[in-house]
Amino acid sequence: MTNKLFIYGDEINANAKKVSDKLKQVITRPTQNLKKKGINSIEIDDYSNYIFTTNNENCFKIEEGDRRLLMVNEPKNMSDLHNYFLQYDNSKYEIGVDRVIMTAYKKQLAYENTPAYTEMFYKEPGLFAGQCISSTHLLDMAKDYAKKNYLSSNFTMTMFGTHTKALFTDYVKRSNGIKHDFRD
Repeated sequence: MTNKLFIYGDEINANAKKVSDKLKQVITRPTQNLKKKGINSIEIDDYSNYIFTTNNENCFKIEEGDRRLLMVNEPKNMSDLHNYFLQYDNSKYEIGVDRVIMTAYKKQLAYENTPAYTEMFYKEPGLFAGQCISSTHLLDMAKDYAKKNYLSSNFTMTMFGTHTKALFTDYVKRSNGIKHDFRD
């Protein structure tokens, strides 16, 4: 894969989510090792760019604020990508620093990759309205929501507590444990 400007991955599948952290490192690395048979490896500059195509929805793990991946799903966006490359001033390019175009499709995919409990809060706010709910019960509700919607429930109480505290600072009550007061 050394000395390549464009590397094309055809028909990427859902397994791409499993290697997404490794892929982030590969996309932004400034150098790579060149290994030739019978010779010690040497470090060379990495100028590779990657293009992946797929018919599978949501096969990449897109995190909010991602700066590495450009996601397009419509022919119009492909022309935007082409124009972006034509007009891009690469004399100031910094590997792993410059941000790519944010498309509506990428925003949608980032939303789809949020934890199940975040999706639950945004898609089902009626579940909480008018109630005062303990953190433990809220966690159970999130795990049930994940199960019913075939989402991952692989989050700990600590992770859940940290995120809900940040989301609902104004609604937290501390009496006999932490409760979230959505009565108003």
